[in-house]
Amino acid sequence: MSRIDAIKDLLAQDPKDPDLHLMLAAELRKEDRYAEAAEALRAYLALMPPAADVGAAYRDLGICLERLGQTDAAKESYRKGVEAAIAHHHMGLQSEIEGLLKNVG
Repeated sequence: MSRIDAIKDLLAQDPKDPDLHLMLAAELRKEDRYAEAAEALRAYLALMPPAADVGAAYRDLGICLERLGQTDAAKESYRKGVEAAIAHHHMGLQSEIEGLLKNVG
């Protein structure tokens, strides 16, 4: 059984576990399955509380969307990632996402 299948099995048992969605997204990105990874990241973000530290997830979602040619959606995701990084004082992540945002499309 692949890691993706194993995580999907766990998600079937506990679909409200945000960490499982995040793990699934990471595994899908490794296989360049960006549409599915974006879906998993959106599920993760939907399950997280509003003030959660989710800057890296927005960065990863932006990367997936950019690879899918969805540049406007990628920019919006990067902007949200910058906001989250600032809110949680992650200056390195903020800088990284700002660089991605600058180079979109």
